[in-house]
Parts: sequence; structure tokens; C-alpha cells
Amino acid sequence: MISSSLQDMAKYYSTWWENPQDPRGVVFFKLTCLVAQRLGRATAGHTRALDLGSGCGSIIESLQAAGYEATGVEYGEEAARKLSQRFPTARIIQADLNTWTPDGTYDVVTMIELVQNFSAQELLALMKKLRPVTRRILINAPNRHSLQGWWVRWRKMQAPFVTLYGIKEFESILKQAGFTITYRRGVGMLMPISLLDNFRIILIPRWLVRLGNALLDPLFPSLAALYYVELE
Repeated sequence: MISSSLQDMAKYYSTWWENPQDPRGVVFFKLTCLVAQRLGRATAGHTRALDLGSGCGSIIESLQAAGYEATGVEYGEEAARKLSQRFPTARIIQADLNTWTPDGTYDVVTMIELVQNFSAQELLALMKKLRPVTRRILINAPNRHSLQGWWVRWRKMQAPFVTLYGIKEFESILKQAGFTITYRRGVGMLMPISLLDNFRIILIPRWLVRLGNALLDPLFPSLAALYYVELE
């Protein structure tokens, strides 16, 4: 039986994942562009890529554009079906990452906008499964101590299936799993927060988010809503 939390998570992402009506998309797009920039081109003999929590496929698209042979793992049945249709040359696996086991090695693994769906214990277990199969991971987590993190807790908008991480806690989990952090970046010090749930009554408009983050993200990475790191 699927738990109510998993049902709520699937419903939420089917509604809001890469939805143009989601005002946070301006920040998520900036993160996607950063990942595409940081990936670099695949080189001969180093083309195997794994994308965990593929959603609608933005990261798979970046991987393929960079010359990687992509495998995507997605929990949602409908999302996995759509990914297979959109990326016929990619290998798409429908699986719960808590029980999934890697069946190969990869030159790069991407975990973008995924970590929030795991408790600290679950995340550590997943990272330990990945340690033997890759030497490079691109990953981000939602920052508990950002404006966005503070706001959703104060307004009681945090979904029950979402875990917010402090930066020290997040980095500690990654290091416990045996990884070394080689790069850090904050994305989205400003988020288009709303007064009410479902993004009703936006308090910080998108134009201000774009302008403010261009100036503030490089200065205050530890206060950004999304904390991005690269691992080896």
C-alpha cells in the first residue's frame, strides 16, 4: 500500500513540477542553467550519466546535450512514462530510490531538486549506495536557514514530505557517505514567496527575484534557498 505521504508527494509534483504557473520557476531555472554549465562535455570513455529524480527531464536534456548517455530514475509512474516518450534514447527506470539499487557505474550522477524528499537517515543511506558507483555527483538541497525556509515554516506551508536542511547538516551527511565537496554555490537568496499557500498573493515578484539574485547569490551563498554542491 502506498503511504498517504507518498500519495501527497506524487500529487504535488504532478501539479507543480516545472509548472510555468509556479513563481519559483525563475530560481529553479537558474539552478538548471548552473548544472548545465558545470556538467562540462562528456569525453571519450566517460559518457555514462545517472539522473535521480528526473521529474519532467530538464537535467536529462542537459546531460544529452553535453554528450552523455543518460539513465533516469523517477518514482512517479506517469512521469516515468512521459520521460520515456520525451527521451527515447535514454534509459528510464521507475523506482522508489529508498529501495532502488544501482546496477552499474557512472561517470556523473545528478540529484537536482530531489534531496528534500528524503529524511536525513534516508539521504545518508542513498549516498552510501552511490559512493561505490560514481566519482562525481552534482546535488542540491533546500536551505533551512534561507528566507524561503524560514517563511514556509513560519506560515506553516511546509509540506509533510519535505525536509529542509541546514548547510552544516547537509554537508555532514555527504561527508559521512565518503564524499569530498569540491564546489559550493547558493542559488536563490530571494524567492517569490507568497502570503497564502498554492502561491497566492506573491510578495516578492519575479522581476525583483531575478535582479536581486544576480547581485546577492554570489555574496551570500549560505543564505540562498537552494544550496548546490559538487562531490568527488
